[in-house]
Amino acid sequence: IYLTSIVLNPGAAKAVIEQINALPEVVTSTHITLVEEVQAAFAALTADQQALVTNKEKLDSLVEKITAAQNDQLAAEQVDAAINALPTTITLEHAQQIEEARALFANLTTAQQALVQAFSKLTDAEAQLALLNLVVEEPEVTEPEVTQPETNNNSGNNNSAGNNTGNENSEINRPSSDDDDDDYDEAI
Repeated sequence: IYLTSIVLNPGAAKAVIEQINALPEVVTSTHITLVEEVQAAFAALTADQQALVTNKEKLDSLVEKITAAQNDQLAAEQVDAAINALPTTITLEHAQQIEEARALFANLTTAQQALVQAFSKLTDAEAQLALLNLVVEEPEVTEPEVTQPETNNNSGNNNSAGNNTGNENSEINRPSSDDDDDDYDEAI
């Protein structure tokens, strides 16, 4: 028994178990160094001592979470770099660069998108580009042609009851009485 306890040194395994138990369930960037230290202490154990560590799953889970968080941060930083490479003043020539930055952002997970710090610069660039596209695509405004209404000269047919003398599609009807002629002229 004495020889087994010297070879295994269960005290070293017990110390690592206690270090793992002391780790928080949710890690933040402030815990990365602490988790790395416990991971190094575990790695320093012999294979027989590592087999005695009963809570290694917690350590493995925290390492995975840290790795995932670091990967998320790296992905967000790459998108931030693409967005920050956009110029402040946008021209139509920047359309592809803006589309590429948007595609990079769209390919991120929701968690990674939340880490992107330059998102407002991307949306500002997209808005500037949209305005430029409106200016380019907007047709030239021309004044509409003014046409005089057609008058019907139906030889002597002065139909005062109908006001429309053969031209049912006329937009302007001339009043039938002479008193209304002044109002008609003013309206035109």
